[in-house]
Amino acid sequence: MKATGVVRRMDDLGRIVIPKEIRRTLMIREGDSMEIYMGSEGEILLKKYSPIGQLSRFTETFAKVLATQTEKIALLVDMENVIVAAGKDSHGFAEARLSERMHGLLKERRFFVTQMGEKLFDIDLEKKVGAFASMVVPIVVQQEAMGALLLCAKEKEVFSDVDKALMQNGAKLLASQLET
Repeated sequence: MKATGVVRRMDDLGRIVIPKEIRRTLMIREGDSMEIYMGSEGEILLKKYSPIGQLSRFTETFAKVLATQTEKIALLVDMENVIVAAGKDSHGFAEARLSERMHGLLKERRFFVTQMGEKLFDIDLEKKVGAFASMVVPIVVQQEAMGALLLCAKEKEVFSDVDKALMQNGAKLLASQLET
């Protein structure tokens, strides 16, 4: 754990204010759900709740199948990070944070395709895993974007109608799992 040097008092309702600088750094916004964990040495740990992260075993299998069928990199993201990465050269995506641009695009809740140079993550993918184009299909539950499926390809590859259909149906399947 990283010490911040910040000390806060708990109020009579058991509330503690998380400093603005920490909320900004961790992209915690008003209304975000937080999971509370108890550490073995009496610590209280807060983690931003990710409904998509709760489906990890199912989503890992799904991403592997998608990557194998399309021969591309398949990613599953929540609204902050890459949750699952599958396919050849996918290791560079592990737990990458979404860029502010990507976060904004997901909030629009619509399908889009990006070309090389559009920054979707807060890492330099061109240096880490090569240049990519991405197909992004948001996972929408009750008209709210919960995350997205991404299919990433080398810049000279194109996405087929089959790729698009797989991604759209996959996003619907994942959305239905989150609704239950």
